[in-house]
Amino acid sequence: MKPFLFLMLLISSSLILFLGSSFVLISHAQTSNETQVSPLINVTMSTLQFNPSIKVAGNGSHGADMYIDPKTDKVYVTYINTQNDESNLFFVKSLDNSTNSFTKPIRINDKPGDVMWDGRVPPQIEVTDNGTIYTLWVSSKDAPGFMYGFRTLKIAKSIDGGETFAPAVSIVNKNDPNQAKAFQTFDISDNGTIYVGSLNSDVNILRNGTILQNDTYGSQASLIASTDGGKTFHSNVVMDKNDCECCNVNVLAASADDIYTSWRKKFPVAPNTDPQVDPVVRDIVVSHSSDGGATFSQPVKVANDSFVFGGCVHVGAPMVVDSKGNLHIVWYTGAEDHPGIYYAISKDRGKTFSTPIPVLTGDWIPPLRADLAVDNKNHVWLAWEDSYGLTALDEKWKFENTSANIFVEKISSNDGKMTEFPPVNGQENARAPTIASGNNLIGVLWNGDNSINLSILRTDNNTK
Repeated sequence: MKPFLFLMLLISSSLILFLGSSFVLISHAQTSNETQVSPLINVTMSTLQFNPSIKVAGNGSHGADMYIDPKTDKVYVTYINTQNDESNLFFVKSLDNSTNSFTKPIRINDKPGDVMWDGRVPPQIEVTDNGTIYTLWVSSKDAPGFMYGFRTLKIAKSIDGGETFAPAVSIVNKNDPNQAKAFQTFDISDNGTIYVGSLNSDVNILRNGTILQNDTYGSQASLIASTDGGKTFHSNVVMDKNDCECCNVNVLAASADDIYTSWRKKFPVAPNTDPQVDPVVRDIVVSHSSDGGATFSQPVKVANDSFVFGGCVHVGAPMVVDSKGNLHIVWYTGAEDHPGIYYAISKDRGKTFSTPIPVLTGDWIPPLRADLAVDNKNHVWLAWEDSYGLTALDEKWKFENTSANIFVEKISSNDGKMTEFPPVNGQENARAPTIASGNNLIGVLWNGDNSINLSILRTDNNTK
């Protein structure tokens, strides 16, 4: 995949558009029972580009996340810094509504080194309307039989704008079984309820403190909530016991009542009837709650990708909702006949989804990460990794080896027109983008080889 190659080739019934260093497959015919890919129309290259990237943190920094205040455009960032094999979580925010300078880093975790980083799911940050800052991360300790240690989730908050953070709280309920937890995300509803989604695995803790695996199902896609600002958590809700073991559970609190979760679910491949026995299909599903998470609908496939895979994909499906209540989602599939990153919309609260729109496809696309945001005009913004060189061709691809360009695309709420922007990372290797919208800007935060970088597009006069 070579940068800035613009070429249109008509091959039988399919049209391939090369846009920047990415390309998309537009299928005009449905094949068997697989997902039909929507024709991609009105795609243009933007004459605008993001401002030159700003280095937010360096010297061993990685695993970043971002929140942009929708009213003030202030940017809040968390990131991990690893020195001498010890990882800590730090917080910075932009100064005086400027995205060119940031505050001095504040360590979030009260216990030094109490942060795990495995290259797949970074810590997350959310900020409430009253300015309370919450951060979520994985903690780990050595335990027999656990390749990456016994992992648990912790949350900490700041009520003084990030000047200080309260001691971390473990995300557990004392009445729940002992569990390892990871592959997490969280969101906060309008009424302040905190929802944490994760993959949980049962464990046995012996009297001498030894932790042993007890994973009959491997993992369980789960949700846990707090209604007192993260001081305590209600009992865990298990949504699925046939989930893909290493793809994060995404949570979206669209309102006080409407809660969405997405995860990668395993389905048996005929004649096999056991989803715990390979080969299995690993497709993205969404479940919706209309009562604040008390009950959830049966999971619905976002697309019939029929992605058969015998291992860990490590990529979830982020979601956003616009002011009209439409649900937007982006995901990766490695399906043999249409691998890549796709986008879809649901206008009935997750009951059905539109025909998938391709964002990045090719003969073989490794599991790449994507994110999305919606702005105050209901335009949807997508950001994704487009790896190049060996990582785009070598099927022994690993997250830590990712070298990629970060692309951004805007989908207009007026006419569905799709506008793609040049890579935000310039000549630097990049990975793991997160995108957020403010009042007058779009921000893309991404990891370099040894740094955290922020790319900004001012939208005052640039988007309609």
